[in-house]
Amino acid sequence: MPRGRSRSSRRRRARRLWLTVTGVVLGAALAWSALSLWQVGSDLREAREAGEAMADALDAGDRDTLLLRAGDLAESASAAADGSDGWWWSVMGAAPVLGDDVRAVRAVSASLDEAAGGALVPLLTALVGVDHVAVDGRLDLDRTRRCGCCPRCSAATSRSGSCWCSRATRRSVARVACRARGA
Repeated sequence: MPRGRSRSSRRRRARRLWLTVTGVVLGAALAWSALSLWQVGSDLREAREAGEAMADALDAGDRDTLLLRAGDLAESASAAADGSDGWWWSVMGAAPVLGDDVRAVRAVSASLDEAAGGALVPLLTALVGVDHVAVDGRLDLDRTRRCGCCPRCSAATSRSGSCWCSRATRRSVARVACRARGA
């Protein structure tokens, strides 16, 4: 009979050890998930604040602050995209309750990173140096003649009197307008 008790006590100890290890692993996974979610949320909040500061700078006409905040927006968006990328976020995205929310945060982070870092900052950097093309907050393409931004423009204009850059800008704007109309 003593032999049976030792076998059951070994099983109980093994079960207790297994439950303890499982509990520690699950606790660590939840802690890591919470920390990761908090960090990405913090990066997205910083991106929102930078976007609001950009809007204020745009209203005030403060170009330096606009560019500075655009850089802050791109940096925060990149941090959020990097933080929400990887296998752990894929696993969290498959969770039954929070999976949809996690996938949405991943998509927003990646899209914001693409828009801010890939489009907004280069566009603002290019537009800030071109004073003479903005009139009342709109792009005046007639003022882009002989812009002096490239050797072709500073050298000579075409027969139509406009430089290569202004023609390229007109084509680009026309393409964008056609896409917006669905043509």
